[in-house]
Amino acid sequence: MLRKSITAAIIAATEIVLTLDWWDGLIKTLMAAVALWWMVFLLLIGMEEEKDAESIQRDSKAPQRKHRAA
Repeated sequence: MLRKSITAAIIAATEIVLTLDWWDGLIKTLMAAVALWWMVFLLLIGMEEEKDAESIQRDSKAPQRKHRAA
């Protein structure tokens, strides 16, 4: 869910920047680049957390092997 929300925010921010023609100043360009970088960074963190949660869930469902005494 978080990944979809962040992706939608990235798309919306990109569309707003392109339609309002905010590319006239260096400061605004840098602010847009930093904001986009942070959104992508948050997206990657969210994907990594989902991946960790899936692996933990998968590991907990794995059958446990019984060790025999030698």
